[in-house]
Amino acid sequence: MSYQFVTLIFITFTILSLGIYASSLDYVHAQLVNMPTVKITSPTVGEQVNILDNSTIFSGVSSDNSTSSCQVSVILNNIKPYQPTKPAAPNDYSSWNLVQGPYYINLREGQNKLTSKISCLDSPANLTKWSSVNFTGVVDSSANTHNQSAELVENETSQVLDGNSINQTGSMIPSAKEEIRQLAVKVQADKNPVYLGDTQTFTLTVSDAASNVPVSNAEIKGIVTLPSGKSKQFSATTDAYGQGSYTLKIGKTAELGKTNMLFQVTSSGYDPLDVKSTSEIKDNSPANPFGERISLFSFPSLPNDIFS
Repeated sequence: MSYQFVTLIFITFTILSLGIYASSLDYVHAQLVNMPTVKITSPTVGEQVNILDNSTIFSGVSSDNSTSSCQVSVILNNIKPYQPTKPAAPNDYSSWNLVQGPYYINLREGQNKLTSKISCLDSPANLTKWSSVNFTGVVDSSANTHNQSAELVENETSQVLDGNSINQTGSMIPSAKEEIRQLAVKVQADKNPVYLGDTQTFTLTVSDAASNVPVSNAEIKGIVTLPSGKSKQFSATTDAYGQGSYTLKIGKTAELGKTNMLFQVTSSGYDPLDVKSTSEIKDNSPANPFGERISLFSFPSLPNDIFS
């Protein structure tokens, strides 16, 4: 084999390798150029959001359009699963929002993190991009009343009938003479502090603030935020005695510290009422010589055979 022939083979191989490498770079560049984008427009970074405001809506924009195969979903405070958003038009997530629903109960007072994700089906690989904002949750119970009043009068054509009004849908609007009543709520815990491995039951007693008569069928929605920052949500309905309860299980390896509870109570004919409470998780309780926990208001039980 001559030297010239070997040289020719080497040059040919080198050219082919460079061509393959260039093609790979072109593909990578094309993928980078066409990477999808997503951005949250509401809430904005550092914005204060009232966690009791039922009109709060998460929304944003993305690089998607009606011809691309992308979807946008969001997750709040890393509480899975990701929630699908509603596109501006069918298969067009150029703008999107998360429809009001139960997932919004994961809003909490203090620091919150909302993450949006755009996922696109592409050949030969799927493309995904994330974007997040940090915002602050605040408690302002007056916003609920204001929003409900605004929704009641906005864009309504009314006529007077027997002292009441009828809106466009034909549903009755209470007259000004019908006074909205106030609720009173008492929160009781069966134990506080609570210890690792224990359960803790919260009982809410709901009554009419003026007459103290128990209010049955009142709706209770609650958020319990543990010292770790994780939140648990629950709902309950009051019984004939105006009582509704929730039992919280404390894990044996749970973080120690203060647990925050936020309860929202609603009932027909009453203003909504928001109530906050706290409890504390501790490592262990004082023990008596018999290995049982004691408190200021209880005494250790004695062995059955102590007098035998």
